[in-house]
Amino acid sequence: MFSKVPVVFRMIGYLPRLLLGRLFHVVQGSFSYHRRSSAMPLTFMMVFIAPAGIFLVAIVIPWPALTWVMAVILGYALVYTASLYASMIALPHKISNNTLVLRYGAIASATIHCSLIKSAVISREWFGQTGDGLKLGLAESTACFSIGSATSMKLELKAPLRLMMWGKNTEPVSWIYFHADDPEGMVTEITRNCESNS
Repeated sequence: MFSKVPVVFRMIGYLPRLLLGRLFHVVQGSFSYHRRSSAMPLTFMMVFIAPAGIFLVAIVIPWPALTWVMAVILGYALVYTASLYASMIALPHKISNNTLVLRYGAIASATIHCSLIKSAVISREWFGQTGDGLKLGLAESTACFSIGSATSMKLELKAPLRLMMWGKNTEPVSWIYFHADDPEGMVTEITRNCESNS
C-alpha cells in the first residue's frame, strides 16, 4: 500500500521522524550513506534563505500575491530538501536474506539477489557525476548512486538489472557504483553474506 504513494509524499512522511530524532537505528546489515550528502547543508541553508527571501520580496515588491507565491515556492524547497535528507537517514543500504538493497533515500533503489553479484570491491572511480542521486548514462551499462559527487564501491553483476528511480524502472545496468559511510565494512558484509552464492 505504502509503495503506491507518490515518492514526494513518501519522503515527506519521514520528516516528522527526523524532527523527533527517531530515524536510523544501527542494525546488523544496515549501512548509512548520508553523511557526505549535500542534502544536509542545503536544508540548513534553506532554513535561513526561505524566511529571508520572503521578507525581502515583501519589502522590495510589496505585492501580497507575489509574497504568497514566494512563500509557497521557498517553503516547498525547504520541506523537499529536509524530507530527502530524512529519507536518506531512514533508508540505509541493507543486506539481509541473501539480498542487497541499495538506496538513495525514497527516490531510487536497487534490489539485488546475492546470486546476481559477481564481485563487490572498494572503488573510487569517477565518471563525471556531480552532486547526489542516481546517475545513469555516465558510462555504458553503468549506474552511480553518487553522494557528494563521489562513490566508494563497485558491484559487477552477472546479468543486467533494472533499478528503480521515482517509482519507475530504469534501463538495465551491469555495473553499479555507490557510496557507504563505511565502505570496508559494507564490502566485508556483502562478501560474507553472498559467498555461498558466488
